[in-house]
Amino acid sequence: MYCTIWGKMIRQLREEKKISLEKLSRGFCSKQALSNMERGDVQADKLLMDLVLQRLGKSTDRQEPILSWESYHLEETIDRLEQSIWQGELEKAGIYREEFLRLIVRGKNRAAGEYVRFNGGIKQQPSFGSPSGGWGSPKKLDRVREMYWHRIHAQWAYWIDKDETTAVRELFAAAELTMPGWSKQRLEYYAVSTVEMENLLALARLGFIRHKREHGQNPGAFCGQMHREHWTLPESTFVLRDESRGRKVFTIYTFLCECMQYIRRAFTDGQERAKIFAKCAWLLSYLEEEQGNLPEACRLCEEAAEGLRNYDISAFLVPLLERLSTCYGRALEVCGSAFMAGSMLSYPWQRNWKELMGRCARYITALRHVYERCGLDFQTSVSIFMKSYQKFYHLDYELIRGERLAQGITREKMAEGIYQSGKTLGGLEIGKKGIHGKNFGMLMGQIALEKERYNTFVVSDSYAVLELREELDRCMGRKEYDRAGELFRELEAKLDTENDENIRILFYLRWLLEFRRDGVACREILKKCWQLLGRTYHIAKGVETDGIPNLKMLRERLFYRVPMRAEAGIIDQIALLLHRLGYVEEAKEVYRAVIESIHKSEVAACYRYGLYALLSGNLAKCLRSVELSREALRFELGCGKLNSLGVSMMTWACAIEDDSPDRAECHEMILDAYYLCELSKNYRYGEEIKKYHNDMFGSSELD
Repeated sequence: MYCTIWGKMIRQLREEKKISLEKLSRGFCSKQALSNMERGDVQADKLLMDLVLQRLGKSTDRQEPILSWESYHLEETIDRLEQSIWQGELEKAGIYREEFLRLIVRGKNRAAGEYVRFNGGIKQQPSFGSPSGGWGSPKKLDRVREMYWHRIHAQWAYWIDKDETTAVRELFAAAELTMPGWSKQRLEYYAVSTVEMENLLALARLGFIRHKREHGQNPGAFCGQMHREHWTLPESTFVLRDESRGRKVFTIYTFLCECMQYIRRAFTDGQERAKIFAKCAWLLSYLEEEQGNLPEACRLCEEAAEGLRNYDISAFLVPLLERLSTCYGRALEVCGSAFMAGSMLSYPWQRNWKELMGRCARYITALRHVYERCGLDFQTSVSIFMKSYQKFYHLDYELIRGERLAQGITREKMAEGIYQSGKTLGGLEIGKKGIHGKNFGMLMGQIALEKERYNTFVVSDSYAVLELREELDRCMGRKEYDRAGELFRELEAKLDTENDENIRILFYLRWLLEFRRDGVACREILKKCWQLLGRTYHIAKGVETDGIPNLKMLRERLFYRVPMRAEAGIIDQIALLLHRLGYVEEAKEVYRAVIESIHKSEVAACYRYGLYALLSGNLAKCLRSVELSREALRFELGCGKLNSLGVSMMTWACAIEDDSPDRAECHEMILDAYYLCELSKNYRYGEEIKKYHNDMFGSSELD
């Protein structure tokens, strides 16, 4: 199979980082089990795979997994449960909690036919007990699932029951499950995943809140608690090893500093580091501010915000910007007092705090306007467990069923040599039973898809190549075409160019670069795009002629399943080329048809972020639609992403331009779009907005 061998990649990453099997597996499985996983003898559970990759400091967002319903539904349930708890939606949280219990407990309740489909709403299930009580302790769970159980119980206790004591106890239990003895060891003793680090940071946050409540009226006592006094937990007090004669106690401040040091050293994936660094920096900045070290508090938050901006992450960006605004304001006051007293402050204080505060305030204003225009609450509570989605999931039975029908293969023919009859396959195709072991690979062979459970966006066993591809996509999105060209040449040199899938990806990327630079003959490239798509996507005969699709057949027959990532890029390119050639209706219908296929799938759109955000944003632009622009913005915010906010806001502004007599609303939205582009480092598009604004309103306000 032309697929990424994840076991080989994990072993390669582990050896590069000089992490032993014992250290990587510590707390959740045996060395032998991990060794079997590296050799490919066993297929890892999705939650386990995520934990292993994160412990190696890498992001799981570069996978394109083909999941069973059970595996996908468990992750979706965890995400929805955490979100509903954080947002205080008690009824929803209760239903998701019951479904979560059903999924993780081993027993008769786990038959796939009993699972709730959440797509488009919630289905009430028989109650296991009161949502606000009766958590109990599920038996016979693996450590990773049990860790999630305690983690979610802690969130419930804190956000819904307002019970800090239980929240601390449950977070401690969650941390102890996969990092046994963590409160008595240095973090270097463990390989810590993003999820596990979040548990530790949430625990530190609760300790900080308790000390703030007890000593907040006495700043001196509060600082002493944070910086000098020991931090007591349910079963342990943090201590460092004996440095001389006595023992040095471990404080919340020194623990957060150790977390920060670990994050800087071990989280080598830029995207993964940005997400967890932001949360640690946010907490540390409060302690630095209370200590009077405002320049350091600002530096931490600035570095964290820069990381989120680099990787287009809006989740947790607002809390950081608000912290920065507060710290800038306090620094301005300190400098003002020093000036009045005629004293000279040290170099770190010598900054234009007023200008910094003004820019930060403008970013916050633009973000607040986006939330308000989308009907969302801007002042939401801040949770350490806030998520940023950039996933691309598929369900195995949807993919197999769609391909079988498109290729005209009967169930009986498909089941030959795999199952006893086509009836068994029929049960699998509606998700009633799971597809296990080698049967999955054999079914993939029957439909000529060279895919495994876990795939990536290029075929390589080098994680550095996956990161390179992602950086190239990010540069393309920001119109940094010279840099994208350099990355393309580097990618081409590192890929196996005898692999059919890589050949197709490289052809597509080369044409895309030429198209963006206006260096191609659109009609010729359009024909080649259809040919490339047809290699894996079974285009119905007669759908397209000479590159131009038949609208009626396109609506009825083309998009029989949600495209894979490589296919999605080609489809978007087809729509862009059609639009440029003047076939606007055909371009719109391509976008609509793919979006409809996403809505028909049981996988929520947020787990196909890149595809849905790209196509819905481009469709809104094609139609100059207020409603679609608003929907695209809501989706972007809901997924915790940043990169398209400015573009979607500008599309919205252009859509209402003719309907706004005094143009005041349009003017405000264009200003917001400019600052959102600046915030997301989409500078090229920001310059276009600035020119449009100055020409339209005869103003140099943005100069």
